Amino acid sequence: MHKLQQYKDKHLWHVIAVVVIVQVVLAWAGMHVYTERELRYRHQIESGLKSNNDRVLQSLAKWRASTLAAAESLMDDRLFAQALSRWLVQHDALVRDDLENRLRSLTERNEFAKVLLLDAEGRILLATAGAEERMLPEREQAALQQALRQAQAVVVEPYRQAQFAYPTFSVLTPLYDGLQPLGALWMVVDLRANLFPLLNAIQQGSATAESMLLQREGSDVVHINPLRHRISQPLERLASMEQDNDLVAVQAFAGIRGVLYGPDYRRHQVLAASGVVPDSPWLLVSKIDVTEAFAHDQRKEGVFLGLLIGVSAFLMLSTVLYWIWLTGKREHVLKLELENHMRWLERAQKTALLGFFSIDWSNQKIALSPMAAEILGIQGLQQLTFSDFARYIPPEQIKPILRKLLEVRRHRTVQKIEFDLRTQHQQAQIRTVECWCEMEDVAVYDQTAKIIGTIQDITQRKATDQALEQYRNLLEHQVRKDSLTGLSNRRALDEELDRAWRHAIRENQPLAVLVIDIDHFKGYNDHYGHLQGDVCLQQVAQVLEQHVQRGHDHVFRFGGEEFVVLLPNTTLSQAQQMAAHLCQTVQMQSIENEAAPESQVVTISVGVASMTPTKSDSLRACPLMEMADTALYQAKSAGRNQVCVQRPD
Repeated sequence: MHKLQQYKDKHLWHVIAVVVIVQVVLAWAGMHVYTERELRYRHQIESGLKSNNDRVLQSLAKWRASTLAAAESLMDDRLFAQALSRWLVQHDALVRDDLENRLRSLTERNEFAKVLLLDAEGRILLATAGAEERMLPEREQAALQQALRQAQAVVVEPYRQAQFAYPTFSVLTPLYDGLQPLGALWMVVDLRANLFPLLNAIQQGSATAESMLLQREGSDVVHINPLRHRISQPLERLASMEQDNDLVAVQAFAGIRGVLYGPDYRRHQVLAASGVVPDSPWLLVSKIDVTEAFAHDQRKEGVFLGLLIGVSAFLMLSTVLYWIWLTGKREHVLKLELENHMRWLERAQKTALLGFFSIDWSNQKIALSPMAAEILGIQGLQQLTFSDFARYIPPEQIKPILRKLLEVRRHRTVQKIEFDLRTQHQQAQIRTVECWCEMEDVAVYDQTAKIIGTIQDITQRKATDQALEQYRNLLEHQVRKDSLTGLSNRRALDEELDRAWRHAIRENQPLAVLVIDIDHFKGYNDHYGHLQGDVCLQQVAQVLEQHVQRGHDHVFRFGGEEFVVLLPNTTLSQAQQMAAHLCQTVQMQSIENEAAPESQVVTISVGVASMTPTKSDSLRACPLMEMADTALYQAKSAGRNQVCVQRPD
């Protein structure tokens, strides 16, 4: 007996030695895996920050290019230049009104905060809002002279100036009558409304993430947008290139691109990504605190190490207990553990409302777990035949279900099967069930293999998804409506014009556009007030909508007192007839307008254009809107309350 005890003790120490060796190996392997996971996660965080920074860079470059393109397009507006030339010579009040309307139209179409008309010496002639100064500031004066010399639009980068109470970005576009310089348009953009929202995208879901748009002024680095963690105005000094060379913003201006680490303006250690905005002196730095960037990784790796230590401790304890307990006790413990796991699994199924099943093709029977039977509404049954189960399924869904099950058997793929179900006691109630099916093992298919899977009731989830989809569609509809007139707005026009243009190319049909403007509307507002002006807009919108009766024709409010009618499959003569009818109908409404010197009632002017596009045309190059707008200008110049047609070259 004593020798037997010595034999057991000897083997016990052998087991303990083996367990210790296994623990050392696990610790080494765990640290190696931990290091690799940390490096991989760090790379993912850095790549994600750089990707977000690049997306913001693209948005900034696109915004800057579109703003400059909108300004440069005005150089080709010969009608505007001719009107300006005529007004400078004759000082005609009608021409002045038309120029003011064009300036207001520029602010609405291109989202400029202010547009000012200048002469060649920099004096302010007209403005969309009151101009306090009659001469340009120094930087804008230099930009004006450069624009007139080079015959191209010149950008004035943001800087602090007392003339505007908000941070600005402006463009000066020269105007010529032939080769004779007439002056320029000074277009001012409010960065708060147009640019700053692009920089806030990176902040979503983060407490410290921030994008800083920077530019250099001498030896100082200036932030263009407001800072998230410091109270300061835009265009204020952020750092000095000579004194703050450790800051990430200064490192970026020193030439470091991509991902970098260092302190920010709060002296917090941050992970940052930098890049230059193309064709600009701007530099974008996106950053996030290091503690926040890697907090999730630290928690996750801490759990990983804790789990590794726990597994190792459990392994040693299990090994010791294995040699302490007798063989009979071990069997008893395993039995108890199995029962506990089964009870835990059953509780987990009830909590998750998830059931399990297996399909035996040899006897065509389906074995169900208690939760699966409860989901199917057949509590108390543990097995079903194929024919019994088919009675609960709509007939049209049986073949698709069977086809997917055969796909699982033959090709050993995982399939999701979704079908409607009528319960045994509630035949009228239809529920939706989702099943995931796969083969029982990974061996080569044989006749004894079974299909196993899970089953879940997704009726409530489907109803929620449908409600969310309806709500999303309602929001999409509201976004495309003008709140004042009830007509579709500018955004809806852009989308519908794109669809109509592609349809016209595909079907080889003409496409027509009417651009409508209410005559003397500024005088109407001045005389009757803006509230009555809104009523006038609603009345005209109602007349247009009632008399554009074809199902595929659409009326849009373009902005201000302008409306657009889109007429698919309409020739130029048909569109001209429609325009004349609308013009006459609005006049017949006899809406009083004492500001109209000709008729004393509200009238409209209409510009008409139509063309049959080909596959070589693109929507961005579509001249329809420009042609119709030119025709509208001609109708205005010819005395208003009439229709003018612009034919394609």
